[in-house]
Amino acid sequence: MTWKTLSKKIVTKNKFFTLTEERCRKHNGDIAEQYFTMEKPNSVVIIPFTEDKKVILIKQYRHPVRSIKYEVPAGYVEKEDKNPMVSAKRELMEETGYKPKKLIKLGKAFALSGLLTNTVHFFLALDCKKISGQHLDKDEEIEVKETAFDKALILLEKSDIMDLGSVAAMLITKDYLNTHKIF
Repeated sequence: MTWKTLSKKIVTKNKFFTLTEERCRKHNGDIAEQYFTMEKPNSVVIIPFTEDKKVILIKQYRHPVRSIKYEVPAGYVEKEDKNPMVSAKRELMEETGYKPKKLIKLGKAFALSGLLTNTVHFFLALDCKKISGQHLDKDEEIEVKETAFDKALILLEKSDIMDLGSVAAMLITKDYLNTHKIF
């Protein structure tokens, strides 16, 4: 059921994404005249827990949705990173100043497969210790909060956590913790 790309043109390109417009022949022979794809780097989403088993959340303003909500640390897999695990450690340090003793890969998923090309890698970070201040990107303003995981799940239920990557990571982590009984 794959489609064949008949033509492709770049609509816009910047350091964050490339938007392309394609004309495709579908499996049944019909032509999709305009199909848009946004190419983005892969990303990592991290659920970090402190040594005393508190989850580390971040809070920041998200301009596209004009909202301030809680999230978990996340970011792009940079070209110089050897693998997503390296990216997860780096993003956690940059956004929170915490370093994990152990990092567990929980899985991966497509971000939004009808539009985006990137894969999201989910990690559980254990026994995180604050070792430095934040090293934020120029346009980031992030508050860090430690809380009990059950209280974070209540934030999720109350829609105080709405970022899809954060929601998925929290639910994957809840299942992982229930299955593996690590604390």
